[in-house]
Amino acid sequence: MEWILKMPSFIERPAIDDINLLDTIIDERNEPNKSFFKAYRNGWELRYEEYIRNHGNPKRISISSTHITNNKTKFINLYSSPRGTIESDIIDVLEEHELSHCPFCSSLGVPDTLDHFLPKDTYPEYAIFSHNLIPCCDSCNRAKSTKVLKNGKRIFLHPYYDMAEDMEIYNLVIKPAYENAPDFELVVNNGLKNKYKKIAKRHLKELKIEERFRKYFKSQYRRLIKNVKQNKQTSNTDLLTLLNIFLTNSLNVDINYWDTLFYKSVINNQELLDYLEDIDE
Repeated sequence: MEWILKMPSFIERPAIDDINLLDTIIDERNEPNKSFFKAYRNGWELRYEEYIRNHGNPKRISISSTHITNNKTKFINLYSSPRGTIESDIIDVLEEHELSHCPFCSSLGVPDTLDHFLPKDTYPEYAIFSHNLIPCCDSCNRAKSTKVLKNGKRIFLHPYYDMAEDMEIYNLVIKPAYENAPDFELVVNNGLKNKYKKIAKRHLKELKIEERFRKYFKSQYRRLIKNVKQNKQTSNTDLLTLLNIFLTNSLNVDINYWDTLFYKSVINNQELLDYLEDIDE
């Protein structure tokens, strides 16, 4: 299955027909779970449709009924101990992605876990729903945990539903002085629709993206200085040409890939460009 990562908070939804799989999944269960799920079959389908209709937005999706939460272990075990159709047609398909970085934060590295966007303890029916299972890095998974709303407001952007695929979520601002490792700030792109700006800010804060980006930034800035000095010693390629080569390579990965944010910020910072032009070999 080919996955196309365009940004933090947008990947193509999995081509899995969850609703049509329900009957097979139920038939594969043992008693008494088979009878329980069979009696709930229509309600289960309605819950899937509710999720799709509301794009996984926890402000619009009702929490599970008492009857379901009292039996949540039955649903959670479907995910914790998958077998048959669940394992082959849902979990395996989701794990066989081709992502090279995390949909939630755009950090480099193959996402090696699945996150329940709506937590399975609160929304048990979505424990094996493919639209609710998102490939994710360990850092984002731990930071996100079971959070959904904060003070009644949605915290996270949904990788399958939110935004346009070519929209930048964050911009990087590199601050002087430039001699050592400069300071920086990740800011929400003003071009975002207003309804997404505040969510994007909470997304950034709650996933601790800026804290994790700091370690990357220091290393990447040292690498930039080294590359600029080496270029002056060897090819003496025009600085902007060199930087645009780096930017083009990063854009081939993703518009919100951390290297892309970094090189776009450098190119758009005339004061920093002047410093790099004058840097000693």
